[in-house]
Amino acid sequence: MKEEYSSVDVLVEKEKGKVAVEIRADKIIRIVALRGYIEIVERYEFGMDDEPQRNPPEEPKKEEKKEKKKKTRKKRRGEKRAETLKERVRILRIFNNTLMKYPTGYKVKVEGRPGNPSPVPTNLAISWVRDIIRKLELGTDDDIEVFEEEIEANLDKFDPVMKDLLKELLESWRGYKERKS
Repeated sequence: MKEEYSSVDVLVEKEKGKVAVEIRADKIIRIVALRGYIEIVERYEFGMDDEPQRNPPEEPKKEEKKEKKKKTRKKRRGEKRAETLKERVRILRIFNNTLMKYPTGYKVKVEGRPGNPSPVPTNLAISWVRDIIRKLELGTDDDIEVFEEEIEANLDKFDPVMKDLLKELLESWRGYKERKS
């Protein structure tokens, strides 16, 4: 598929997985992009004949050798990540969303997706736990898992309101497991 824009002399070619943009002026600049990344940049100038001739890109002039500071990235230490994982407490999982308590607050991780967990306001986390307690008491067939060992081991890390809710959640979870088996 080709599209031409006469006002700016731009030619756009769209093919499966490939987009080519050609800008015409004194020079033709052709940019070819494959799957979101620019693969090839070619520059042509008009010559005497109809075929464009390739012009190599100009190299920047080197004046003086100036000392450049070498840019380095600090490698993230595994210790820091391990510490945050130790401080993380998994509360429950419904479908592919896992609710967790971190020292800074509550977060939700969508399993199967890359990236860090998303922060969740405390009142939303509390309402989510209340909703799961209700579902467990009704015996719904939702894909729910409560991480009772982690909750019991870290119950002192929660604020009083959430602590009471988590105790109720554990009781509902145990009752739900007994009814299922």
